[in-house]
Amino acid sequence: MIITHPRMATAATLFLSRLSFFRFTSNKSSSIKPNPFFLYSKTTKNPNRPRLISMASEAKESASNNPGLHTTPDEATKGYIMQQTMFRIKDPKVSLDFYSRVLGMSLLKRLDFPEMKFSLYFLGYEDHASAPGDSVERTVWTFGRKATIELTQLE
Repeated sequence: MIITHPRMATAATLFLSRLSFFRFTSNKSSSIKPNPFFLYSKTTKNPNRPRLISMASEAKESASNNPGLHTTPDEATKGYIMQQTMFRIKDPKVSLDFYSRVLGMSLLKRLDFPEMKFSLYFLGYEDHASAPGDSVERTVWTFGRKATIELTQLE
């Protein structure tokens, strides 16, 4: 069967990803079919009754369950933060409305470059009232915030 509808593909992927975390044991004569979305008790009166058993002994976020994940940062990059992610936008009015009203972010800094025909809007989850009033100090403050979004509007 080929799944072409995006919602069906998403549902199928979700089902398979959940199913892959569990192992089923059952007695072939049992009429009860295992359901991956219902957690059976590990202690049952009938040991041949279908049971859902987790194959992971540690949290899914642990390094042992995520090959390539390091839990100790390299000394050369210790203290680094993810400062910003940039998105190109067409209409600042629409984008600023979404990020401020819907997501609750604040405009931390706006930089305009008319000679190069673009503007930058930096948003984050910071109290903009605590930002410095001086333009240069506010720019330095903005680039020190964690996880900001930079919206770039090309004119």
